[in-house]
Amino acid sequence: MKSQSQGRSGRAAQKARTRLAIFNAAKALGRPTVEAAADAAGVSRATAYRYFPTQDALDIELDREEYWQDIEALVASMATLNLADRLDKLIDAIVAKVTSEERHVRQALRVYHDSWLRDSNVPNRRGGRMEWIDALLTSAPIKVRKSLRLPLALAIGPDQVVMLRDVAGLEPHQIAEVLKWSASAMLRAATEPSP
Repeated sequence: MKSQSQGRSGRAAQKARTRLAIFNAAKALGRPTVEAAADAAGVSRATAYRYFPTQDALDIELDREEYWQDIEALVASMATLNLADRLDKLIDAIVAKVTSEERHVRQALRVYHDSWLRDSNVPNRRGGRMEWIDALLTSAPIKVRKSLRLPLALAIGPDQVVMLRDVAGLEPHQIAEVLKWSASAMLRAATEPSP
């Protein structure tokens, strides 16, 4: 008999697969309507609208890969650097990207938040940060990977840049320094021997 948490986990995995199927169908079509993506994915239009409640929601998700492809390329190119340098370079690149194209990022965040407010039970964004973090940590010892993977999500990504700009009034170079300091502190905590 399945436990309740296994049932929830299974439903979450199914929702993620459904969302990905709709996204992949939309990507194959170019820039379709939500209805056309639903038809191509073989799901009902109502289901597609649960995952992409507006055309903006689908368009933002389709734009995500192209928007972040320079960050993806940077992550792929840093295999020979030590982890601290990789983190610094990634944070610098994210801060530069977000602050130079802030309107796009804020629009994407608005769409994600609006989608969540419509239905908090439906996954509404894939995001690349966990993939970037996993790629940065591949050469680290497993204990370090396990210790750092989730905490680094607090220092890497566009949300943090926008928050530090709005809440603390920081300029881009200051945002980068705060995020690099945070990532560095996490790295030290994960790699220094326990007393």
